[in-house]
Amino acid sequence: MKRISRLRTSSDIIRVRKRGNVNTHPLLTLIAFETSSAETRICVITGKTIGSAVQRNHVKRQIRSIIEYSKDNIKTGWDLLVIARKHIVMASFLQISAAMENVLNRSGLMQTNERVQ
Repeated sequence: MKRISRLRTSSDIIRVRKRGNVNTHPLLTLIAFETSSAETRICVITGKTIGSAVQRNHVKRQIRSIIEYSKDNIKTGWDLLVIARKHIVMASFLQISAAMENVLNRSGLMQTNERVQ
């Protein structure tokens, strides 16, 4: 299984923030920007409003795990910026997973697996 690549440079993150499409949920915000690349790159941001470094890292690991699990259903050729919001600390893993699926569906990034008959 191929791992999802990460957005690493600040110039790429700034570009996605300025020119991307925004979808919000009470637990997180997804900003998506279409690229000509054959891969999807992701960056997870947790601000200090989330809590201590331990809490922020825990939230990042949860979000990355959700994305890694659903990477086969996410369309390629996008740069994604996931910004955790304050109330995500109190949410369960299933609630965070549902929120992520919600914003991915609303942004049109989830592939539909249609069967050919």
